Amino acid sequence: MFVLQKDSKQYRHSQSLLKGFSLFEVVLATVILATSLAAIGTLMEVSRISVARSTFEIDALIRCESIIDEITLDAQPVSGSSEMPFEDDPSWTYSITVEQTEIETLQQISVQVTHYGEQKKRNADVKLVRLIYTPVSTDQETE
Repeated sequence: MFVLQKDSKQYRHSQSLLKGFSLFEVVLATVILATSLAAIGTLMEVSRISVARSTFEIDALIRCESIIDEITLDAQPVSGSSEMPFEDDPSWTYSITVEQTEIETLQQISVQVTHYGEQKKRNADVKLVRLIYTPVSTDQETE
């Protein structure tokens, strides 16, 4: 068994190895950790905002498609309207624009759905455009 004496160089050398971290190393590690946590916090906030925005946009797209489907099925008369609120949630509004194309039996229908959040801030704004066939009425055919 090897026993060190307090006077020997080996003992003093091993004592210097057991001292631990210096204050500079601890402060440096703390700064690196704090910077990393701040960066991760910022990224989490950005991702939260992106998720909320994409959720609103998906809801707006679904609402746009439902309005166009109603128009296509003739469940709703085709006429232009502006900033009409939805019945289930008045923070959602829609606008319908009807334009005649060069072809007499085709109409271009544009539906824009917007969600207004706090302080009239737009959270989502989606616009869909479809061409819809409108047959010529029988009264016009006989003339």
